[in-house]
Amino acid sequence: MTTTVEDFLSELAQAPPKAFTQARNALVAKATKLGHPEVAARLKAIRRPTAAVWVVNQLAHKERDSVGRLIAAADRMREAQLGRGASAGNLTKAIADHRAALAHLAQRAEAILEGANLGAPHQTLMRVETTLAGAAADPDFQVPLRQGRLEHEATARGFDVFAGEKVAPSTPAATTRRPPTAASPRSTSAPRAAPVEKEERGRGEARLAKLREDVSRAEARANQQRAKSEEARKRVAELTGMLNDARRRATELGQEETRAMSALRAAHERLQSAGPHDAR
Repeated sequence: MTTTVEDFLSELAQAPPKAFTQARNALVAKATKLGHPEVAARLKAIRRPTAAVWVVNQLAHKERDSVGRLIAAADRMREAQLGRGASAGNLTKAIADHRAALAHLAQRAEAILEGANLGAPHQTLMRVETTLAGAAADPDFQVPLRQGRLEHEATARGFDVFAGEKVAPSTPAATTRRPPTAASPRSTSAPRAAPVEKEERGRGEARLAKLREDVSRAEARANQQRAKSEEARKRVAELTGMLNDARRRATELGQEETRAMSALRAAHERLQSAGPHDAR
């Protein structure tokens, strides 16, 4: 039974965009009847979701494991990009997992949109992918994404998502400290520590730069694939339009042929019924 605000929100998120207002009003009335005026006010303030938000919420329920894999891959990408025990291999694997989960969810989103008679235009699918990727990368959006309770589309996020994070410095390599010898009474390992630490920090920064470069290349490849996909969709739409036009024209020609045959039969009937006087 729907009793908590989360329950109400989850139920409302299942309503398709065309039926959203009716479903929201029914839930507002239900919450009011159950003595939850604050829940009713919260529901009343929610605006109808876009098709992209609605389908993302559907994916959270229908493709729970895939959404979980997408979030996990985004978390691993964040850790790698922040240099926390990162390696180029770890980041490459996280990017591949992220791309695979996102591609699967985009394919399922297209099927859900078509099944709900909402169509699957390219722009809507792009917004679905952007919302999935953005919500998975943002800790503030991850919980509502998992629960299928998103209310707004999420924006695409890049390295700016880590702007508030502090990159962990690389751990300096251990140095062997030897006691001063009689030949150099004031020699210690302290003068060597700073250069070693600086060198290790430099390597850590270089590694982080390399990881960012890998991400940039992966994003570029993904954008190229999206562009090719968009061109293919446009061509399919163009050919579909041409086919529909040809079908309409064929129907019109068939109707014209039917009318012409009817007129010909009527003319033959009039000719046969004409008497000799009419013939003269």
